Amino acid sequence: MKWAGMIADPCTGNVSHTKLWANVAYASATGAFWWSAVQGQLTPDIWLIYLGVVGAHTAASKLIGLRYSSPPPQPQPMPMPMPPMPMPPPSQGDMGGIS
Repeated sequence: MKWAGMIADPCTGNVSHTKLWANVAYASATGAFWWSAVQGQLTPDIWLIYLGVVGAHTAASKLIGLRYSSPPPQPQPMPMPMPPMPMPPPSQGDMGGIS
C-alpha cells in the first residue's frame, strides 16, 4: 500500500482533507488507547467507546459513499439473436455428398 493512498483522493490524486483529518483522528485515538493500555488504565468502557467510534465512522463513511457515489453504468441491452434459418429439404438426387 502506498502511503499517499491514505490521504489522496483516488480520482484526482490531490490531498483529500476528509481522508487526512480522519487519519489524524484515528492516529490520535489509537495513541491515546495504546497509552491507556500501557498505563494499565484500559477498561471495558474505553474498549467499547474506541471500537464504537472507529466502527461507526467506517460504517457511516461507507454508507455515505454508497449514497452519493455516481450510479454504476447501465448495461446496454443485448440485441435479439436472429432465429436460425431453416435448411431446405434435400433434393431427391442429393445424397449429401456421398456417392
